[in-house]
Amino acid sequence: MLTALGIPTTLISRSDRLLPTVDGELAELAAKEFQRRGVRLILGADVETVCRKDGRLTVTLSTGSVLTADAVLFATGRTPNTEGLGLEEAGVRLDDRGRIAVDRFFRTTAPGIYAAGDVVDPGLASYAMQQGRAAAAHACGLMFGVVVDRTASIAVYGLPEIASVGATEEEARAAGIAYAVGRCDLALTARGAIAGHGGLLKLIIRADDRTLLGVHCFGDAASEVVNLGHVVVQGGGRVESFLTLALNTPTYTYAYHDAAVDGLTQLSRMMGLAHGGAGAPAS
Repeated sequence: MLTALGIPTTLISRSDRLLPTVDGELAELAAKEFQRRGVRLILGADVETVCRKDGRLTVTLSTGSVLTADAVLFATGRTPNTEGLGLEEAGVRLDDRGRIAVDRFFRTTAPGIYAAGDVVDPGLASYAMQQGRAAAAHACGLMFGVVVDRTASIAVYGLPEIASVGATEEEARAAGIAYAVGRCDLALTARGAIAGHGGLLKLIIRADDRTLLGVHCFGDAASEVVNLGHVVVQGGGRVESFLTLALNTPTYTYAYHDAAVDGLTQLSRMMGLAHGGAGAPAS
């Protein structure tokens, strides 16, 4: 966003890639887009000191490099503010990151004490309202509305946006799950052609039953586009679901149709190879 305002920007990260929790392909697209927009990326480096000298800020990195800047934005994520509350003395268990451990009703390990929001995992605004409602309902003996969606979902509101829900390719691979990937270049959709902007919608599909495991989007309104996939992932639906919908066009959401077709095509090729080639009898 800073470069969009014409401000020269350097981004420093101790990780060897941007957005370590995001699907790797999207993180790579983000890095290329940042560089295209003029952002200088310095990865795999820590900031050791920041000091003011002659009216300018001097930033010393762990690599020995020294940078100068007019302003420094220090962003390290969020930490639950649970210190000094006497939680452990009350019998409330914390995890290794200081978050409060809760069950599906958001009860802590101490009888009569509930927790929701930024002090539990995941600490996101979209979850917090549901968590608070579920905790209050259970505490008051109201046994409805206590199921809370715990599917991993994130959005990065940058230019362009990045949004993800469910498993990444890296997570599916690490879990030993056979999967296929369906992709749609948003520039090839009618809406993308009208807007003049590209991007990517990516579907992670379980190979054995075509269950949708994850949805990842890079581009305009990605945080909106991912919501349709979120519903299918949370419900354990299959990728064919998108082929049964008469989605509005021109919209970016229509990309789900094309990505689903691409994913099913990849699965068909995988099955053909597994069976000794297209048309070959199963061994």
